[in-house]
Amino acid sequence: MRPRDELPYLEWTAKAGETVRVYADVVEDEGFAAPSLITEHAVEGGSNPSDHIQPEPLTYTCVMFFSECPVRGDLSDEHPGKVSATELSIPPYPNLTPLLSPRGLTNAVGAGLNAVGSALGIGGAQGPTQVTALRFDEPPGRLRLFIEQLLEERANKTLFAVGASFARLESMGLENAELHRTSADGDSGSVSLSFRQVSFVSTESAAALPLPLEPRGQLKKNTTTATAADVPAGPQKSVAAAALDTALGR
Repeated sequence: MRPRDELPYLEWTAKAGETVRVYADVVEDEGFAAPSLITEHAVEGGSNPSDHIQPEPLTYTCVMFFSECPVRGDLSDEHPGKVSATELSIPPYPNLTPLLSPRGLTNAVGAGLNAVGSALGIGGAQGPTQVTALRFDEPPGRLRLFIEQLLEERANKTLFAVGASFARLESMGLENAELHRTSADGDSGSVSLSFRQVSFVSTESAAALPLPLEPRGQLKKNTTTATAADVPAGPQKSVAAAALDTALGR
């Protein structure tokens, strides 16, 4: 029997923060696709391939079957099962040996009839009185519980992690869920699930540059102010008149 952690599963994080993982009794079918959008027209040689190939979101489909009589007792932590012996209520067969040896029959014929009776289980050793089987304290109800959880997480727009038989797929959004059940299934049933991966990207941003102290393309403003009182008095005479006054001692 394979370990439980190696079985396909569906996992998500609940609102309370705990991780929930569900194992089906059987995964009846799986489908996986990894499409890409590729440029149809011819491109120039030496071009960057990334300009012409665009990966599309991954898709995954599966059919998970849930049984009211699980074949394993470790599939659900809420309703664990255990293997135990159960007594069988079988009434004992009466000893019919005297009837198989009627008076007047030879010993050889009587021995032959006794052998036939033992082969048929009449008058011989009794069969098993107990059987070993997987038992649960209460009906697990795994299908109903799974549908309730799935609808709740669908309303919450929860992203799932799918543990497929070949890989673990992260950030899977539930596209569709369908229940299939026949009258022969009883409380069991198959759930068809379709998922599409949600891609996340990060945008690089740079810090805003400070404005320059002197913006380019603009004339520098003169911040100096002056008044008429600040202007010194200019010369009142011409140079020749001033020389003449000096010579005459005036």
